[in-house]
Amino acid sequence: MKSPKFPEDYQMHKHHIEDCFQWLYSKESNSSNCLISIVAGPHMYGDGYSTFEMWDKRNEGPLGYLTREEINRHFIDNPLNE
Repeated sequence: MKSPKFPEDYQMHKHHIEDCFQWLYSKESNSSNCLISIVAGPHMYGDGYSTFEMWDKRNEGPLGYLTREEINRHFIDNPLNE
């Protein structure tokens, strides 16, 4: 069981939407097997400073306006099976 810590265990990328960013967590070092996507910026459900939009691919959809602490608590309470 794994509880990835945000942002340390994620790879940060520029999002395809202007002025937005994305952090990915995957089993491998590429995004094709992405398990978790966290995004932030204009038009997203998080500003990238204090709040973020997170999609744990085990859930049906994203959760918005989460703090770093809330994201990390999610994976302590719901660890990944790797």
